[in-house]
Amino acid sequence: MNPRQLDEVMHDAHEKAFSCIDCLQCANCCTTTGPLLTITDIKRVASITKMKDAEFVDQYVRVDEDGDDIQIDAVPVF
Repeated sequence: MNPRQLDEVMHDAHEKAFSCIDCLQCANCCTTTGPLLTITDIKRVASITKMKDAEFVDQYVRVDEDGDDIQIDAVPVF
């Protein structure tokens, strides 16, 4: 499956799932779970904020129980 086809499949799955779920009834995900970050994400955001990668990680990232990098705080971009 090419990336465009995958995007269409995921969009359809998203629409189907959220036709049954009202996030505003709970919103727990938004208040307890930050976005997962890849190394590429960390490098990009650190560059935009003119920080070293390690400095960005120390200030804005934590490792969760699954070993994933999670953003823990809003990053000032401007």
